[in-house]
Amino acid sequence: MKSAITILLLLMTHVCLAQIPQLVKDINPGKGSVSNSESCVANGKFFFNLNSHATGGNNELWVSDGTDAGTFMLHEFKIGSTVKGMEPMGSKMYFVADDSLHGREVWVTDGTISGTSMVKDVNSAPLTSSLNYNYLSRYLTAVNGKIFFPANDGVHNMEIWVTDGTGIGTYLVKDINPDTCGIDTYYYAHYAYPGSNCKAFNKFFFAGDDGVHGNTLWVSDGSATGTQLVTTDSAFQFPIAMMPTDHLLFFDAMGGLCVSDGTTSGTKVLSDSLSPITFNEYASIGDVLYYIGYNAVNYTVCKTDGTIAGTRIIVDSLYNTTSASNWYDNNKIKQFGPTILNNKLLFSTDTVLWVSDGTKAGTKSIFTIGSHIEQLQSINSHVYFKVAVKNGTSFHAEIYSSDGTDTGTKQIVYPGENHSGTYLFINSNNQRSNFAAVNNTLYFFNGYDSSVGIELYKLDIPADVHAITKEEKVIKIWPNPVTNSVQIKAPYPPKGETYDVTITSTVGQVVFHQQYKNTEKMQIDVHSFAAGIYFIQLNGMYAGKFVKE
Repeated sequence: MKSAITILLLLMTHVCLAQIPQLVKDINPGKGSVSNSESCVANGKFFFNLNSHATGGNNELWVSDGTDAGTFMLHEFKIGSTVKGMEPMGSKMYFVADDSLHGREVWVTDGTISGTSMVKDVNSAPLTSSLNYNYLSRYLTAVNGKIFFPANDGVHNMEIWVTDGTGIGTYLVKDINPDTCGIDTYYYAHYAYPGSNCKAFNKFFFAGDDGVHGNTLWVSDGSATGTQLVTTDSAFQFPIAMMPTDHLLFFDAMGGLCVSDGTTSGTKVLSDSLSPITFNEYASIGDVLYYIGYNAVNYTVCKTDGTIAGTRIIVDSLYNTTSASNWYDNNKIKQFGPTILNNKLLFSTDTVLWVSDGTKAGTKSIFTIGSHIEQLQSINSHVYFKVAVKNGTSFHAEIYSSDGTDTGTKQIVYPGENHSGTYLFINSNNQRSNFAAVNNTLYFFNGYDSSVGIELYKLDIPADVHAITKEEKVIKIWPNPVTNSVQIKAPYPPKGETYDVTITSTVGQVVFHQQYKNTEKMQIDVHSFAAGIYFIQLNGMYAGKFVKE
């Protein structure tokens, strides 16, 4: 039977409207799935933890350069443990892991098996951990060629340490509280007190307690003399939700929203009614910070430039509740996902994508959908994000791109062909999987093709896609199904321009690639293709599919 598939494509300059994810590697062969909970980008590579054997925890460390051969396990750690705290510095990546012999310690990798090793056994007692990461937030922090971290060597209790990646370069910075812990690990890393340490303008800020002044703001350059109290004022005690900009540090404390330039005189209370409620959902342009505020009734989008007059609300009601726990229960914090694009703020409020110039009048919705929007990532001149759609007891997700306008917000990835419309972004532990950008490539774990389970996929985002036209055009693909040759008819390209034709299988394998110059008709011999469904891309854009009999 012969039939023609007519597909309308709106081809806009610099926008890739529809693409097919490519399977990077079938790590757990066949229909088996993998579990992932944390990832990190370092030196142009994608590092991630993994559980490929259903043994509990994510105890394997992997790396990928986007190819099958370049995706491999670096080290397998204690069964049931989880690799955490991934932090890039220079050409290496640092993390916390338990190798069953030394307990939880700081490790480093350069992306090779031989270059993956423990930095130092800080607590040398057998099977004893120097780090407690049960409630991990920002555990390792890179500042000026040093990794700062809290550790207990069995002598000094929990204090701040640094490492340059070598054993000899790993040392206690300062014994802040000789009588007990200078760092309360429960406070330092517990989910209820997030962001109690961070890097800000090339210094390390943290919440410390010297036993005299209570838990308050400290700053360190990595030396004992350079580790000092910023202020003893009780208004700045219990600093959490630390959010840095170019030259300022914003945080929440007893007095409310505070700001500091690292000096006592430059540490001030900005507002007692617009406190931030999370440390990892913020964005900044220069020294202007955007964050989520809470006034006991409404969750609001706030803006501050470090002055009292410049601290204000730009979205009055992000979410209405009488209990902070409702916000967490409804999982909406992670869906705020603010990012900066062309000096404007883009963020989501569960099912709505917004753009703002920093004013109430200049804040407007540009896209609305009946499902959760999350994990905004900025690449080149566009923002990419996921839309998680509930499908029974699980989820499928679609990927969209936006240039910050309503007409420039488009769906670019659709549910997998072999997954009955289910495009999974939920790993086996029912956690949202990572959606990371490496150069011009998006990496994520999903179940795009049910024949291979949940695995690592990638989506290449062209740095520049040449526009054929700004008008709607018709592309025809026939016959369908096909036995010997498939034909493609597209709009005649501008003089001297080419069509780059790529055909991929349902698992992202490229089975055909060729360029055609100065022609609108292309005939491709597919008689040797295995029976199945194939997808056609023209100049990196999804053009249609055909069935090979």
